[in-house]
Amino acid sequence: MTEKHEILNREDIKNLFRTDIGHIDDKSIRRNTEVKNIIMTGAEALIQQGHKKGKVEGLEQGKAEGLEQGKAEGLEQGRIDEKRTAVLKLVRHKFADFSDIVLNQISGIDDLVHLDDLFDQALTAESFDDIDFSKNGK
Repeated sequence: MTEKHEILNREDIKNLFRTDIGHIDDKSIRRNTEVKNIIMTGAEALIQQGHKKGKVEGLEQGKAEGLEQGKAEGLEQGRIDEKRTAVLKLVRHKFADFSDIVLNQISGIDDLVHLDDLFDQALTAESFDDIDFSKNGK
């Protein structure tokens, strides 16, 4: 069963709420209640629509921020992998006699500053023993 609502303009709505005490009857009370229900239903719909829009916007913003963070982390990991590869190549090129233990040690370093330091040391080292693999070495 579909209810049919008449469209009221601003003046009609004002008049519905302006009833003199002498003119209050069942019809005007019913009509005022109907108008209040229509207004409340409209307000509830707008609130619900606002909640949905807020959720969508929040989700989109969260995805964008997550994507940016993921890109930044991926770029940082790429720099680390590249520098680690450079250190390994340089050490292999300059010093053929190093152990798998050292290879694993270098492969396990995830700190770009530490890898930069090892690269600089390997460039100037005259022997493998001149390289300090500790994090604070130089």
